[in-house]
Amino acid sequence: MALQAKKIKKTKMYQDVVAQIEEAILDRTLAPGDQLPPELTLKEQLGASRGTVREALRVLEEKG
Repeated sequence: MALQAKKIKKTKMYQDVVAQIEEAILDRTLAPGDQLPPELTLKEQLGASRGTVREALRVLEEKG
């Protein structure tokens, strides 16, 4: 039996952080105009490194 190749989607950690923040905005946990918690708080809440949080914030800033 031969297995068919499927595309495996690898995401980087910062992309997961971006997705979580976007989801919080969409489900109104964060309202437009709300201030995000400080980097260190986000780092602890999301279980990510400070660099990962910074990269995610850069991406979100570029997206507007």
